[in-house]
Amino acid sequence: MSGPLTLKELADRWYLQPSTLDQWRWNGKGPRSMRIGRHIFYRIQDVEAYEEKKARKSTSSFNEEELRDEDFSKAILESKFKKMKRRTK
Repeated sequence: MSGPLTLKELADRWYLQPSTLDQWRWNGKGPRSMRIGRHIFYRIQDVEAYEEKKARKSTSSFNEEELRDEDFSKAILESKFKKMKRRTK
């Protein structure tokens, strides 16, 4: 079993900036994390569980967490509304 991932290692794994993971952690999004001293770590099982939860069968399917996310739901509704407006012109 490998040890936990550092913030940089997880950012590299997902091709993200470390600041994105910082923001997710601040907002309570993303995988569970732990702080030891001044350092942030992510247990590999938490990262894999998060990845599994985010997996989709198609680009048009959403998972329950995304549908409960108010900002995400608002963005989906706005997108659908804009498409409807374009069709009626």
